[in-house]
Amino acid sequence: MDSTNGKADDLRQETESMRKELEETRMLLEKSRQENLSLERQLNERKMELWGQNAISALQINNILTSIQEIIFIANTNREIEFISPAVYKIAGYQPEEILGQPIRNFVHPDDWHVLQSIKDQLESAGNARVELRAAKKQGGYVWLSVSVSTRFVENQVMEFTGIITDISKVKIIESRLQERDLLNQTLMEASPDVIIFTDWNGNIETVSMNTRAMFGIGHPDEVRGLPLLNFIHADYHSLVVDRISFIKKNKRRGELELVLVKSDGTTFDAGVTGEVIHSTESSPARMVFMVRDISEWRKTERRLVESEARFRLLFETAPVGISIVNSEGKLLMVNRKYTEMTGYTIKEVPDLDTWWSLAYPEESARNAVIEEFSLKMAEFFRTGVPLEPYEGLIHCKDGTQKFLEVSLTTTESIQLVTFVDVTDRKLHSEQILEQKRYIETILSAIRDSKFILDRQGNVIEYIPSNQSIQIITPGQLFGKNIFKALP
Repeated sequence: MDSTNGKADDLRQETESMRKELEETRMLLEKSRQENLSLERQLNERKMELWGQNAISALQINNILTSIQEIIFIANTNREIEFISPAVYKIAGYQPEEILGQPIRNFVHPDDWHVLQSIKDQLESAGNARVELRAAKKQGGYVWLSVSVSTRFVENQVMEFTGIITDISKVKIIESRLQERDLLNQTLMEASPDVIIFTDWNGNIETVSMNTRAMFGIGHPDEVRGLPLLNFIHADYHSLVVDRISFIKKNKRRGELELVLVKSDGTTFDAGVTGEVIHSTESSPARMVFMVRDISEWRKTERRLVESEARFRLLFETAPVGISIVNSEGKLLMVNRKYTEMTGYTIKEVPDLDTWWSLAYPEESARNAVIEEFSLKMAEFFRTGVPLEPYEGLIHCKDGTQKFLEVSLTTTESIQLVTFVDVTDRKLHSEQILEQKRYIETILSAIRDSKFILDRQGNVIEYIPSNQSIQIITPGQLFGKNIFKALP
């Protein structure tokens, strides 16, 4: 969006500059034409006056005509050139005598012959005509000319046609460049994923890009021309938009806004809008341009992301195991409540792995051994990609107690998710079971050579212990007791 809109901005500025240059050139040409018309009238009046007095020479007339930059010509009723001023050489490369007696048509571009008919029609209806056409240059090619012609009557009869010809090649070059810029502007507008809307200074729509049809559900862009921009903005946002537009106008800078727009069928959608002022020129009043992008899907994704983050946060904080998330630099990004309950440490107290190692394993040799084992496990994981098996470790907690924790590690390229399960009770219970098992094994080994006499119910009526077992179980502990209940 940004690249396309940036090019469009540059083209608009260049186009406005060219329009200003074209307008200034046209104004200068018009001023020159008016001055020449006035000069032609004065010249004719003076010629008539001096001729009547036999007081002007042909040389003097030629000097006057030579000083005029535009071509002055006279044609007879057959459209043949009877007189043409010396300026024709500067503009078209012909000497005046090369043109005299020839039909005007001989010097007009074939594609512009229809313009000659337009001159004829205008002269017949109004007595004067003004057209633009291309005329042949002697050295080849064509030059654009503005031709003003009037009819001279004598006793209500057409006697001849007089006119002034102005070189407007520069104007046509600028116009051609403007047309190219307009075409490029239009191409960029249509290529842009954004809808582009031009309004007048009061916010009434002037021009829109073709993709406005799909975004707003209209039949043709012309349908919205002249309508207020606010017609397509949800009423809840009107005051906000008016304030923002006032800000843009006042500060002559770009403004951005996210709001709700209204389609032609009344349905709404979320949009991001960027507005900017197009400064006025002598030929064009100040306007505004708005770039509109449909962000409905982005908003939906954003809402889903927020919901997903909320669910993750809930699961993270309420998990029955301790969890810490570590980035690739070893900095702790998050720890949950269970982690703090289990170890006593908050994330402020354990900002990174180095701090964790020093707190959980205060004794240096034990800490170094754990770090070495952890590094080897990580190296093996990155080498093979095989997930790490959970392992157990005895850590020191903030309150001074020690706990056995079962640690599991899930690793990506950027983060490590570490879970901790408190297995202290299970570990102690396992130790107790092992101790009892060792005790039973000792007893069984000791009484292996002892002799028992039992009654039918399994009660001991006589016990002859071995030398080893007498140190463990005395006869008084067994007489009259059930053998299966008496032995541990």
